[in-house]
Amino acid sequence: IALLAPLIAPETYGSYDYTHGGAHPELNLRYLFGADVSGHSILSLIILGARTSLGVAALATAVALTIAVVIVYLIARSPRWVQSSVMFLVDGGMMLPFLPLVIVLAAFVTGGNPWGFGLILGFCGAPAVVVAAWRSTRYRSAPITAGDRTKDSADPTRVSALAPQKVVRLATLCLSAFLVVAATVDFIGFGLPPSNPSWGNALSEVTQYFDAGYWWWVLFPGLAIVLTLLAINTLGRAIVLAWDRSCGVAD
Repeated sequence: IALLAPLIAPETYGSYDYTHGGAHPELNLRYLFGADVSGHSILSLIILGARTSLGVAALATAVALTIAVVIVYLIARSPRWVQSSVMFLVDGGMMLPFLPLVIVLAAFVTGGNPWGFGLILGFCGAPAVVVAAWRSTRYRSAPITAGDRTKDSADPTRVSALAPQKVVRLATLCLSAFLVVAATVDFIGFGLPPSNPSWGNALSEVTQYFDAGYWWWVLFPGLAIVLTLLAINTLGRAIVLAWDRSCGVAD
């Protein structure tokens, strides 16, 4: 749906009717999912917003996961002191407040560009993904005997973090988390501009009208986000289970 959004949406990016600004939202046969105060079809916002929101989340996931896989792969083959030093720096990056940092960079750096927004999300979330990848690895330390110096050597078993199943699990978690963060930043007005439809923007004005009985404005975009999160996690789990069965791993 996201890929074909311009073709299947009732309205397109350039066909929004802005002549009804300040009008009451509608819910009728023409607007099956309702319309906002600017005359935008909520259904069109959901379909077109899927392309934007999922695109931003997918880009952020690709950036963060690539950084994590490269770092884990490199330090897994490095001496222990290198591993400790790198993870110390990564832990320092996790001490930075994630959401405020994303808000500031999105508001003052990206200029409302979805590509820039996705890159910022990916780089800001990379430290947490690196830690998750590193901690998900199997650790088997060789027995230490007298004069044995293996405790200071590299630990190749850490590369098990790069197993496809674990990468898929991380990708599933990252995609879900970045989708929620992107929608949150858009909702509070620091992400993409209203001219760039997203699920967060579809909900951005709902707080002013929800108490007046315009329930559809929050229901349908909210359902789109919730159902997408469930679909992402279900698909990720199905891929992992299928891979495990193909490798002869018990459930």
